[in-house]
Amino acid sequence: MIVGFALSLVLIAATILIHYEALRLTSLGLAELAIPVHARILVVLTTSIASHCIHITLYALAYMGLHWIGGYGTIGGAG
Repeated sequence: MIVGFALSLVLIAATILIHYEALRLTSLGLAELAIPVHARILVVLTTSIASHCIHITLYALAYMGLHWIGGYGTIGGAG
């Protein structure tokens, strides 16, 4: 129980940090580019999607790790 709770807090903190840094670095990089506004929006959206893919991978690895450790249940349908 404690391990699951601690892992949840770490995952939430990592998610916030990854998303924040991705958007912050994108914002800094966009300030120097001479591209139209629509292209800037596409860059921000693409960065956000890439950030979310990293989040998904992070959570999947955490769930796989919990499954590997054992005792934390499985994800499955009805038997």
